[in-house]
Amino acid sequence: MASPDPSEDVQAAPVPPEPGAPSGVSSWLSLLGAGLGLALVSNAFTPVNSDLGWTLAFGREWANTGVFPQVNDETFTEPGHPLVMYQWAFNVLLYALHARWGAAGVIAAKWGWMALTVAGLAASIRAVATGGLVRMVVLLASVHFMWMGFELVRAQIVSFALIALVVYAGVSGNRRALWISAPLVGLSANFHGGFLAGWFLLAGLCGARMLEARLGWSGEKPPHWSEWTVLPGVAALSSLLTPYGPRLVTETLRLSGDPARLLDREWIPLWSVGTLVYTEKVALVLLALSLLLALVFLPFRRLRLWMLLVLAVGTSLSASRHLRMAPLLLAPVVAVSLEAALARVKTLRMDRLDALAVKLSGVLALALLALWALRVPEALGFIEWPFRNPANAIAVMRLNGLSGRVWNDFDWGGLLLWAAPDSRVACDGRHVMAYSGEMIATNINLGYDKKDPLATVERYGTELVLLRRDDPALPRLTSRFTVLYCDEDACLLSRRPEDIALLREGKLRRPENFLFVSDYFKSARGPDAAWDVTVQKAASRLVSPASRAEL
Repeated sequence: MASPDPSEDVQAAPVPPEPGAPSGVSSWLSLLGAGLGLALVSNAFTPVNSDLGWTLAFGREWANTGVFPQVNDETFTEPGHPLVMYQWAFNVLLYALHARWGAAGVIAAKWGWMALTVAGLAASIRAVATGGLVRMVVLLASVHFMWMGFELVRAQIVSFALIALVVYAGVSGNRRALWISAPLVGLSANFHGGFLAGWFLLAGLCGARMLEARLGWSGEKPPHWSEWTVLPGVAALSSLLTPYGPRLVTETLRLSGDPARLLDREWIPLWSVGTLVYTEKVALVLLALSLLLALVFLPFRRLRLWMLLVLAVGTSLSASRHLRMAPLLLAPVVAVSLEAALARVKTLRMDRLDALAVKLSGVLALALLALWALRVPEALGFIEWPFRNPANAIAVMRLNGLSGRVWNDFDWGGLLLWAAPDSRVACDGRHVMAYSGEMIATNINLGYDKKDPLATVERYGTELVLLRRDDPALPRLTSRFTVLYCDEDACLLSRRPEDIALLREGKLRRPENFLFVSDYFKSARGPDAAWDVTVQKAASRLVSPASRAEL
């Protein structure tokens, strides 16, 4: 719906609400409850992957030393490599919650950030749209298309809440929200891997708001000069208050052009259509439809919404991972465009449809929140991420006191940092935050390129190898390394005589019951609870016979 014309001198008399019509507060709570209920039901169960390992390991190191690490001392391939941990506060908070309540603390934090995100999303839609039907449809659609972004406990869920706050502050012009969001943007410079996109989002919204008012397009008084000059400066200066100071920004800018990012599939640009999966193609179509709707119906005077549209399309096309935050940017745009489109259909009784939508959102809120509440007792534990499982091979390391320089699969490095802190890894999921692009490429391409994998691991003085059972490098590595343990997913190899002696003498201990990655994160006691014999017996899951098989 187009903004009101500020040139009109005669204001229409307020229309009294119809009898039985819902109040503004009740309609707002119904809308928020429906959106939050859908988000919580869709993501009631929380899968866990290895990335949670390096997240908690960082918090554990800070808790033990009181110092934020500045170099990567947990690797043997690039010891002393500079470390810039963008999500430093998130890691520390998550470790504190896990140390107190185990998995339940981490999962509750995820639900809390989801609630903040949905609240910000609903508030931004409510700030630009007046109809209950449009508000409900756009909010539920946005939450639905964000479900994958909420799935894992990662720093991106904090970025989502922050993006929702910035968008709401910008489109509503709420001064308190603007001044709250400015320092938070600076403290989170990486902003979901968007590389300072958060600062440009805040500065762009402030500038567009000022321009709209100066041109008389918004019907608002021009904002105070500090709201479009000082606010972006506060955000920029706040980035210097992190434990990494200016490095947080300089490293962010440097890494934005590092080609090593493309080794992670999440950074594939969307114009590479041939490499996209089905869900990414569907998202690309929805992005195009949103763009088309805005081009036809979005009033050209809504500069802030046009800026959100450009940023949403640009970031989404640059990397597939940014599709997860696109609904936060597009929701106000789609809401205004949809209202403008419906306003052209004269036969619609929007007042009745809006009243019905408010009642329907209330029913949905009660039903969805009740359904989620029934799932809470079961949902306070992690579920397994459907990928290869190295948990039992790592348990063999811990049960037998095996540690050292471990050449590992890239995706398993985070779990090793958490579950086997006495060892040093080749690489882990922190990616270019902690490793050079060359090292990441060497680790990921081991066995897949033309280089001899044995020569590569020996060059770094590798003592243990932990790779997937079907890794193409394993046959070559077994010519120099001995297989200690193998199951359907992972194989553990060693070249140290004392480790091989344990195997040949029949003294190599194995877990009594089958372990999953989530077992290392369930207890507030830490990873040791996963391979504790008492806990294993309570689990009653037998180890697969494949663990006795040779490679």
